[in-house]
Amino acid sequence: MTNPNQPPFGNQPQPAGPPSYPPNMPPPPPAYPTAGGYPYAGFRQTHSLATASLILSLVGSFCVLTAIAAVITGHMARKRIREDPRYDGAGIALAGLIIGWVIIAGWLMYVAFMISIVVLGANGQLH
Repeated sequence: MTNPNQPPFGNQPQPAGPPSYPPNMPPPPPAYPTAGGYPYAGFRQTHSLATASLILSLVGSFCVLTAIAAVITGHMARKRIREDPRYDGAGIALAGLIIGWVIIAGWLMYVAFMISIVVLGANGQLH
């Protein structure tokens, strides 16, 4: 049998207003703070282009085309990370850029060395 003084199941009274906090304790921060108009839960995700830049630069020691792609994706990642506060990974993108440029410079020196060997060998200057 139901108690006449107790409201039915779905009609529970709701508390009036926000909960009160002790005067010496500040209220908690909002659940989803906003930065730049984008809500985020307090953590930043590593941008996928930054990770791709680092991986492509490491593979670039075998193929110069992937080192070039690493430099391109590294620049794109750094730009997007600067523009959007939800993303992190600027250091990873910078590492991909630096490694990519070093590998490109190494490949250019290798090609220049091989061309000089071929030219000197064709002229009979190598014994």
